[in-house]
Amino acid sequence: MTSKLFILEFGGLYRAGTWDIGSPYNSFVQKAKPSVTLDFLAGGRYWHLNNELDIHGSLGMLSSEIDKSRKWVDFIVGGRIGLNFYKKLTFEVRSDIGGFGLGSSSKIAWNIVSAIGYELPWYRITPLIGYRALYDDFSTESGSNSFESKFWLHGPVLGIAFIF
Repeated sequence: MTSKLFILEFGGLYRAGTWDIGSPYNSFVQKAKPSVTLDFLAGGRYWHLNNELDIHGSLGMLSSEIDKSRKWVDFIVGGRIGLNFYKKLTFEVRSDIGGFGLGSSSKIAWNIVSAIGYELPWYRITPLIGYRALYDDFSTESGSNSFESKFWLHGPVLGIAFIF
């Protein structure tokens, strides 16, 4: 059995606020204070899932191939909390929920990501490393054309943030 999954997320953020949480750093270059930010997000998550099952018996008997593929888009809403705790070192937690059974979307899908990053000195680029957990519950139709998918994806993530 072979499964292939492609996920593309898109959307926008609204910065609800930034709050200082301490005294300025002891640096003559950057006099910023440690701060917390709160963002709200809305957007979508595009899924393309392809499952293939090949069965081969001895002497060519009982050979069969099953290929099921589905594409769907989930509307998502969520938030992000960021902590800038030392110069250009940041920590963030982002979570969203989506699907809600709207149209051909998932019954429910949710996601949580935590990451730490460091803003590089050129072009406001921030490499990130963290951990992600993503759950999805999707099903369509009934009978011979039915498709059901429930799964967890979790593990380490690497990313790059561009601030413009």
